[in-house]
Amino acid sequence: MKTTEIITIIISILIFLSPFIYKKYFRRPKIDISIKWVSGQQVPLYLSVKNDLNKPISPNAIIHYQLTWNYNLFIKNNSNQTAYDLELFIYKGENINFHEKIDKTTPILGNSQIEIDINYSKSLEGTGKVVSLEIKKKHPLEIKNLRLSVKYKNEKRITFYTLFYLEDDQTVNKYLFFKPKDFGDFKKV
Repeated sequence: MKTTEIITIIISILIFLSPFIYKKYFRRPKIDISIKWVSGQQVPLYLSVKNDLNKPISPNAIIHYQLTWNYNLFIKNNSNQTAYDLELFIYKGENINFHEKIDKTTPILGNSQIEIDINYSKSLEGTGKVVSLEIKKKHPLEIKNLRLSVKYKNEKRITFYTLFYLEDDQTVNKYLFFKPKDFGDFKKV
């Protein structure tokens, strides 16, 4: 056999097998994550020791506040492929509270989504004006740095990943065939 005949046979076999390889390894669900701001609240806790306690309390008094930002987290399957064994991970265990857990045994059908209520809380010491300006930010620095990863499988049980983060207040979803490089720093939600 000549070299050209061997190459022709190999190319023919690859062309014949390509639909099967595509279905097994590349046909995948596309999971997108997005976050929507719902509300923010500030709760005064107690006066700071930085105030002069010998004087009456003024409107500019320094107070310890508890600030809470509430969000809806959407996990959407933007494909016709069902996603199985869905797991959600957060980078380095940020101080985000997830009000519900994802049931790994429930698949996400094509073109459907899951909604999860989440919130972020922090304490802040300052005047009412300073605290009001902080709570008006829809995405405080800690949310701007939020990174999530979703691990899921297709019907052939091939594992895929989506990496989510915010960039200039815009949602970014990266579809990966392998674990993110720093996946060891992610913690399961």
